Amino acid sequence: MARLTVLDLRRNNFTGRLPPLCAQSTSLSTIILNSNQFEGPVPASLLNCTGLEVLDLGTNAINDTFPAWLGTLQELQVLSLYSVNVSSPIPMNLSSSLRYVDLESTNLQGILTNSFFDLPNLEILNLGYNGISGELPDSIGTLKSLNYLYLFQCAFSGSIPDSIGNLTQIRQLDFSKNNFTSHNPSTISKLKMLTQLVELDLSNNSFIGPLPSLILSLTRLQRLDLPSNSLSGPLSSNTSMLQKLTFVDLSYNSLNGTIPSWVFRLPLLSWLSLDHNQLSGLVDELKANTTLEYLDLRHNQFSGPVLRSLGNLVNLVTLDLSSNNISSDATYNNFITINYIYLDLKFNFLQGPVPSSICNMSSLTFLDLSHNYFSDSVPHCLGSMVELSVLDLRGNNFTGSLPPLCAHSTSLSTIVLNGNGFEGPVPVSLLNCHGLEVLDIGNNAINHTFPAWLGTLEELQVLILKSN
Repeated sequence: MARLTVLDLRRNNFTGRLPPLCAQSTSLSTIILNSNQFEGPVPASLLNCTGLEVLDLGTNAINDTFPAWLGTLQELQVLSLYSVNVSSPIPMNLSSSLRYVDLESTNLQGILTNSFFDLPNLEILNLGYNGISGELPDSIGTLKSLNYLYLFQCAFSGSIPDSIGNLTQIRQLDFSKNNFTSHNPSTISKLKMLTQLVELDLSNNSFIGPLPSLILSLTRLQRLDLPSNSLSGPLSSNTSMLQKLTFVDLSYNSLNGTIPSWVFRLPLLSWLSLDHNQLSGLVDELKANTTLEYLDLRHNQFSGPVLRSLGNLVNLVTLDLSSNNISSDATYNNFITINYIYLDLKFNFLQGPVPSSICNMSSLTFLDLSHNYFSDSVPHCLGSMVELSVLDLRGNNFTGSLPPLCAHSTSLSTIVLNGNGFEGPVPVSLLNCHGLEVLDIGNNAINHTFPAWLGTLEELQVLILKSN
């Protein structure tokens, strides 16, 4: 078709080889064939598309080496081979007119050289999920127009080059799941120049030492991901510029000390993950935050009545404080006033009865109070919570009859009550748990004939009644 300029066949079920596009025509400027089932090589006839500006062949079954001849298409601005197997060394001579390059999951191998970054107009570069290794060359700093850079899940090593500070237009930077390293606190300091940065992901690398304080001067930063490194020391107290942060993940490091008050005073913060560190003390400043929705502090060293100020987090829906040294106090019932969806307090030192105010959590889907020192009977309301799907109370000192679980609800899929002092019969109300997959009431004082009616629960996969 001599006059055809735009061909868009995306998201269909086309199969077979790619057609010989531009075999007899050079008018096509846009070719979009992504999300089909095309196979075979990229047709060399595309060389005749001298005016081609957009080529998107992503998410197909194409199997080829990288078509290096694409570098001769002088008008090409958008190139996407996302999730196409072009197993080969990294291309070196791409068209200098390119503004968008997506080569994620293409099985590229080798080391990036300076010549790869001879792309003065590039705004978006995605090389994620490839076998690219070695150090990141200094020439990356020549991409002055770059807004988005994704180099996640490759095999990069060494330190981030100083030239990264030249990318002053960058908004998103994802270097996660590599082996970037640092040997002193200033190694990542060149990031201070990235004043337009909105999202920074350096997770799953080998950064060591304190949290770089200069990161905390990025005034536009909304998302900070630094989990699974070897960061240590206390959290910085100089955070006057971090007013736009909504998401912070510093989990799986070796941070210690207390949580400074500024963390809970970030006006837009909705997600905070500090789990798997060595943090300790109380978190009394929680009362200052009204936006937090997700809080994960598990596997730390918090002790004492940490729970007393949680009742002030009126928007909190997910709370994980498991594997700490938290104990009960006279005011800890306050935290139960929140309408949680996910609540995990396992492996702590909580004791006494479960507060009856837990019955007010009408949206609760996951409740784990296991491996504490709770005692007395279980509130019967736990059998009537419409949304509750996982209930784990194992390893406590509960007594009395088993609660009438599923009395007014059929949502429970997991019930674990092992290792308590429950007695009496297995409640027939369990017949209403039509979606029940796991039932573990072992190691109690239950005295009953075998509840043969459990055989009617067609979804049941795990049944433990031992030691009763």
